[in-house]
Formats: sequence, C-alpha cells, structure tokens
Amino acid sequence: MDFTTVKRSSAADELLDKAVRMNYFHDTQRDGVIEHLQFRLVQQDNEDELSTIYSIERDGYPADEAATYEKLKYRIAKASEFFLVVRDVTNTTHYNGIIGYVCSTLVEGALDEESMKVHHPDGTNLCVHSVCVDKPYYRKGIGSLLLRIYLQYVKLLIGYNKAHPKHPASSSVITISTLISKEYLSDLYTHVGYQIVRVSPVVHGKETWIEMVYGF
Repeated sequence: MDFTTVKRSSAADELLDKAVRMNYFHDTQRDGVIEHLQFRLVQQDNEDELSTIYSIERDGYPADEAATYEKLKYRIAKASEFFLVVRDVTNTTHYNGIIGYVCSTLVEGALDEESMKVHHPDGTNLCVHSVCVDKPYYRKGIGSLLLRIYLQYVKLLIGYNKAHPKHPASSSVITISTLISKEYLSDLYTHVGYQIVRVSPVVHGKETWIEMVYGF
C-alpha cells in the first residue's frame, strides 16, 4: 500500500470553513456539547491524530468491519480533502480533542469490494467509508451535523472545481456519493438526502448491507 502523501489544495480548507458557517448554526440540538465543536480537514503526516482516529474507529465498529490502521493512513495520505474531523475543544483526553470524523475516497463506476480499496483521483463517485463519533458523544446530533457539513462542503468543492478548471481544489468532478449501511442505521443517511438503492453485493463482516446514493 502506497502511503506517499498527496498534499491538498488550501482552497479545500477554505471551502470547508464556508460549509461550516452555512450549516453549523442551523443545528437545533444545541445541548451544551455542540457549542464546543470545531470542524476541519484531517492533518496529514500526524501519527498522533491518526492514532486517535483509529481508536475511535475500533470502538465504533465490530472488529470485522473496522478499517485497519493502514487503511486509515492510506485515506489520509491520498484523499485528505475528503476526510473531515470534528473536535470538542473542551475534551482533554483525546489528541487535539478529536471525537469523530467522516472519510471517503473516490471510486470509478459502481461500488464493489475492489473499487472501495483504492482511491481513484479521477473518480466521480464519492464513496463514504466511515461516519464515526466517539461513544460518549452518541445521540447528540453530531453524526447528522457532520454529514450535513460534509455534503455541503463537497457541493462547494464541486462548484469551485468547475469555476477553476486550471487550479481545482481536487482532481475530480463528483456526480454522486455512495455508501453501504446496515438497515437500522439508514435513517441517519436518508435524513440528509441519501436514498436506498438495493441490497449491496459487498461482503463486509457478517451482516447484510444496503447501498445508498446521494446525487450532487
């Protein structure tokens, strides 16, 4: 697995800041925790940050479903513009206060086990691999807020790339986002605009997955 870092455009960070401003204060579940949240793209070449993310991944998924340390490192190296983290600035137990994240890679064509393994910079299908929040922060609306900000950010990214074809913030014109979900978790995704397509042919762990699509 190639871990050579592909540096992202500074425009991506600026677009994310705009997406946060457009969505963050629309949240209705301001329970004292959400007020302390900050959103940013993942730091590349930071092993402490990677280790914190990996710890949240392991705690959030069964062992046969969680991404490996190497897979997360690969996604950060190759597709950091599609790796959003959320911080609780009051949290002193996690490195940099990181308490959740969304990460994706680009795939070519349909979603299957092979296409999900590698990031294709020219792919038009944004494959969401993980939407994960640390357990003490469950049921506070953070996962939904993460997704809303993330999808708004990708829309801004698409618009920027079309307006700046010679200096895009990423090398792809994304048309859709796809993911696989367990059925009992699908409401999280339909709430932000994903639609159920089919039972997924992807075998991942022991359970059956459904495929969901979001159109940009």
